[in-house]
Amino acid sequence: RPDRTLLPGLFVADEWALQKDEVLLIGFRWDYHPVHKNILTPRLAWKWSPGLQQVFRLNAGTGFRVANLSTEEHAALTGARAVVIQEALKPEKSININLNYTKLVKGKSASLNLDFSAWFSYFSNQIIPDYDTDPNKIISKNLDGYALSKGITLNLDFNYGRRFKALAGITLQSLKKITTDEQGNKTSQVPVLTEKWSGVWTFSYTIPGAGWSFDYTGNVYGPMRLALLS
Repeated sequence: RPDRTLLPGLFVADEWALQKDEVLLIGFRWDYHPVHKNILTPRLAWKWSPGLQQVFRLNAGTGFRVANLSTEEHAALTGARAVVIQEALKPEKSININLNYTKLVKGKSASLNLDFSAWFSYFSNQIIPDYDTDPNKIISKNLDGYALSKGITLNLDFNYGRRFKALAGITLQSLKKITTDEQGNKTSQVPVLTEKWSGVWTFSYTIPGAGWSFDYTGNVYGPMRLALLS
């Protein structure tokens, strides 16, 4: 049968103009889940625009996510593995901090838009599928410990006239899950399907009069740990 869940919520936010170029936003969200009951997630956002062409943003807050295994564990749909749920799953929770900087440089016939971000996230109750314990199973349970995600990303958007456009971005990240055994010893491991770096690019050239456009798009991913059948 379909899984239908009534999830009412309320979000309240207040924006403060601290100075002409500085804005502070304070937000609070309340959700009620029939199984997990009351879930509270506050939020804080700060924006500073020291010049017309550059903006600093700092965002911090908490979040939650109720996992839906029927949509996430698509590897089980191939019939290769069985999904095993070892416990009543709790909603994932996170604490997030994000710093963003954007700058636009304009010339007579060209422009360059720079976008830089750095983030840090702390996850509790995270549901990370266990592919390693049994090659015939996908074991799902809340992480007995915590997970960390941190990294930086840089994106460049270059335009020249009405003909040439280039987009390029690179991401460096570190993802780890830290578990605790019965003796209290902590173990750090990189989850499967997570790369340490990735890049993406697009180059476009347009001939306005002829109505032609040529695009070259690509992406590259660093090495990642895969689930093995052995």
